[in-house]
Amino acid sequence: MTYSGKESTVAVDGKNVDGQKERTLRRQLEALQRPGPVGVSESLWPHLASPDRHIRFAARVAIEHQPVERWARRALSETRPRARIEAAIALARHGDKSLQVALITSLSRTKLSSLDQAGQLGLLRAYGLAALRMGRPTGATRKTILDHVDGLFPAESASLNRELAQLLIYLDAPAVVPRTLALLTAARTQQDRLQYALLLRKQTNGWTREGRKAYFDSFNAAAAA
Repeated sequence: MTYSGKESTVAVDGKNVDGQKERTLRRQLEALQRPGPVGVSESLWPHLASPDRHIRFAARVAIEHQPVERWARRALSETRPRARIEAAIALARHGDKSLQVALITSLSRTKLSSLDQAGQLGLLRAYGLAALRMGRPTGATRKTILDHVDGLFPAESASLNRELAQLLIYLDAPAVVPRTLALLTAARTQQDRLQYALLLRKQTNGWTREGRKAYFDSFNAAAAA
């Protein structure tokens, strides 16, 4: 039997070549996720600003494996939004409280308008990690974070609202209870209702009698759904 159609019968490579360059680079970066010689962090640094989140992640983890004194100063002086956020996450994961003020100050210089939703989520997670690993921010440091992101809450995005609620409740932001309660009562999914309810149960300040009633009524509404 022979084929007599017009389509080409030339053998083709079945491998997926889309993104091959990026995959190769990511594997190269992953191979550097161990302590290395002086200069490794400098070679990794440009990739913190990559538009590919997998490459950014691989580069950041590799940087975290290098002695922090080699790259901390560069992390705090980074100006590119993506790279600044990734560098801040790397620094926060080391948990050195003495660097918290400088780290949060650096993050606060990021223009929210320069970030897409993924960038804003990364910024919020960087703030949250700095708070959890380096200690709960107080005083001027807490105010710096609130001045930067409190105005975003509530947002139009459910993902942003979950991150914002978590961070702002942890920081005891003004009026965080009524704002989160509004999201809880308007939530359309069990996942969102549970998320906001669990976050609010840890909050001790800012409650009114009406707020507490709305909180417990939300459980009845969830049970009836």
